[in-house]
Amino acid sequence: FDITMGAVLKIWHTYREAGITLNEQGQNAPVPTYEELAAVKDERGWDKVVIDDEANTVFITDANVSLDVGGIAKGYAAEQVGADLENKGIGGGYVNVGRNIRLLGSKIDGTAWRIGITDPASTSGASLLALDVDPSYSVVTSGDYERYYTGEDGVRYSHIIDPQTLFPATYYHSVTIIGDDSGVCDCLSTTLFTMTVADGKKVVAAYEAATGKKVSVVWIMDPDKTQNESGKTAGSY
Repeated sequence: FDITMGAVLKIWHTYREAGITLNEQGQNAPVPTYEELAAVKDERGWDKVVIDDEANTVFITDANVSLDVGGIAKGYAAEQVGADLENKGIGGGYVNVGRNIRLLGSKIDGTAWRIGITDPASTSGASLLALDVDPSYSVVTSGDYERYYTGEDGVRYSHIIDPQTLFPATYYHSVTIIGDDSGVCDCLSTTLFTMTVADGKKVVAAYEAATGKKVSVVWIMDPDKTQNESGKTAGSY
């Protein structure tokens, strides 16, 4: 997870926006080449970012480097809004910022919160399953079924880019994280979307060991991409 990948993500954003327009006109759209992406892949790195806490400023020392907080901004914002509402004594509700759901305590009637996880194959936004969620938790989903376009090769290209391949990750249709901080959940859902289940579990275990907090994960993928503990394809489910 690296918000300094702005140079690569900017290329994808440009192609995606143009591609969506062409798709709406019934045409498939161009896709960036690996060479085009590789030319800017090194224009990144936290060593080029200077944060001054006292002055409340961020300075980037390389003009070719840019920040893209798309993988965490909504979750962070939902967490800050939720915390502010709780500090004002407001509860019995939730904040929903584009599939970043931050609960505000228990429901008024005392029943459990039931949060639906969207069926990626549904055209109406129907839920594939529903979860009973602790009232102090957040539920955040990253998926490939909303912000995407179809390329000239007939392949659908989503907005979540794997920093290793420089192309959209294709392991899953969605990854949902349930935890006690919406910003953390947003970061984790994006991160786990770009790796195997086995590697994702390692990231979760490392986070839990470092913080003493627990998170839960729901991966939704095509049956032929179901993975075993080693991360290899394990057949349908």
